Amino acid sequence: MNLFLVIVTRVFLLSFILSGIEAYCSAVFAAEQAVEEQMITEEGMSSGVSQGGLNSLSVNYFGIFYGPSVGAPSSFQPSLTGEPDRNRPLLIKNFITLAYPLSEMVSVAATGYWSWQPVLKQNLQFEDPFVKVTYNSLYHYEGFNVYGDLRFHFPMSTLSRQLNEKLGAQLFQALTYDTGRNHVVFGAYFSERVN
Repeated sequence: MNLFLVIVTRVFLLSFILSGIEAYCSAVFAAEQAVEEQMITEEGMSSGVSQGGLNSLSVNYFGIFYGPSVGAPSSFQPSLTGEPDRNRPLLIKNFITLAYPLSEMVSVAATGYWSWQPVLKQNLQFEDPFVKVTYNSLYHYEGFNVYGDLRFHFPMSTLSRQLNEKLGAQLFQALTYDTGRNHVVFGAYFSERVN
């Protein structure tokens, strides 16, 4: 139980640190962008794109922690009944993305993806990396927005090589509704993939 609490504490601490780094990088990026926009405005130009206002790489980390039940913490994820599921140990999925904007709506990105099981066997598994072309707003009306991207997965994981996969293509869409209150956003995600 103590080992579990130490691991969970470290995971949350790492997540907090990475969130702080991401927030700092976002703030620095926003400040740089504001300075560039001010310089462009002073030069009498109307768009930051022509002067490289969008020509900067960004790095983003995103993690998903599949944790234990709150009522009965253990080294396992809960089943539908809330009991520890011995076939599903705690798991963290990690994504790190390097992105380059082509315009305010379109960008290209490369993502590395790995999963880490911090308990029991402590397994680290690298998944298939992918590149994607994103469009931030395929459709937008009031608080509704549809995001979409096209991804190409490269079969580098052990499972993909065992299955002799060549390349995977995936369409990903996200429908969101921003309520405009207290940063509450509802969303639904859809995905189709072929290998």
